[in-house]
Parts: sequence; C-alpha cells; structure tokens
Amino acid sequence: MKQEEIRKCTKVVELFRSMMDELGDMCVVYDEMFGFIVLEYYMDGYFENNSNYDNVEDLYHHLLDKWKFCWIVDKAKVNGTEEFEDYEPSLTKEQRAERDKVLAHFEAAFWQIQTE
Repeated sequence: MKQEEIRKCTKVVELFRSMMDELGDMCVVYDEMFGFIVLEYYMDGYFENNSNYDNVEDLYHHLLDKWKFCWIVDKAKVNGTEEFEDYEPSLTKEQRAERDKVLAHFEAAFWQIQTE
C-alpha cells in the first residue's frame, strides 16, 4: 500500500474508534503484507471474523456498515423490537433524525479524509 492510502485508512479507523471501543470485541490492525485487517467477534481467545482491506473506500464502507448494524440493533433493544425485519420500521422520527445526523457527519469526515 502507498503511504497516502495508509494515512487515509488510519484516519478512517480513527473515525470509527469510539464504536470499536464501545463494542470491545473488534479492532483494526495494519500489516505491511496484508493491509488493514478488521478483526471482529473476539471470543475464547480468538477472533471469529476477519476482513482485509487495501483501500480507504472499502475499509470505510465496512466500518460504516458495522456502525449502521450496531446502531439499529441498539435502537431495536430500546424500542423493544425483536424481529430484525421490524427494526427499521420501529424507529421513531427522532431516532431517524439522529441516525441521519451521524451518517452526515461520517460522510463529511470521509470526504475530508479523501480530499486532504
């Protein structure tokens, strides 16, 4: 990977740092040979899932999708929704506005990372 791509990927990882810290069962590491590796679902001394990325866009979209999933699962618990297909319809207007605000923040931050 080129140094510029490594720098951008590192900034994307930092953009999602609070999510990873809150979850406590995932991290992103960098390796010269394999690029950025997302390690997820730490249990019994190992990670159950890993994904490798060598470009900022794919890494960003993976972490954004993870954030979206975790966010909607959290709101489903708050709303008392049990079935996955009911998660989105159960969101309140305020929750949708909250999500849109955070997504706009991520998109703006990602745009800035790409244009620096």
